[in-house]
Amino acid sequence: MAARERTTPAVAKGSGFWHVPIVTEYSQETQKLLKVMMQESKLTNFQQRHLTNCIKRGDSLPDKCSPTSSKEPELSKPVSPPKAFLSISPYGRPRLRPAEMCRAGDAYIREKFRPQATRDLEKEKERLQNIFATGKDKVEKKPKKEPVKVEEKVPEPDRFEECMYNGLPWLKAVI
Repeated sequence: MAARERTTPAVAKGSGFWHVPIVTEYSQETQKLLKVMMQESKLTNFQQRHLTNCIKRGDSLPDKCSPTSSKEPELSKPVSPPKAFLSISPYGRPRLRPAEMCRAGDAYIREKFRPQATRDLEKEKERLQNIFATGKDKVEKKPKKEPVKVEEKVPEPDRFEECMYNGLPWLKAVI
């Protein structure tokens, strides 16, 4: 009967033999330091109140504090890329693709700008002046490059051999 009359559980949630709550007491110096830091950081009243309550209870300070209300920030669902498929209607005809599938392709990506080679503006001006003056485009003939003449190296005759063979022609035939 006694168990039926209780409206609160005998053991608080999150406590018990295996779940001993960790109570941290902050020293007076730490509490003063945290209050000064809260004032300097220009926190909202809600944020200051939330941190002060955590200090009084001895809880660890939160990593993130919602800026304006006690409402927990909602985590957005991760967006998965659209599946590539071609839906076919019951009549056997392909339907139009959804816009997300069209955008997922490379059709809407701009090409990177690549500048072209620069022109000589003075030559361009002269060419246009000639066209307006004469009505004809003056074709510039580039001078032909003359091939470079390569001189063959003639080996220098050895003066010793020249003297030897000129003086003794029969020796040349023997050697």
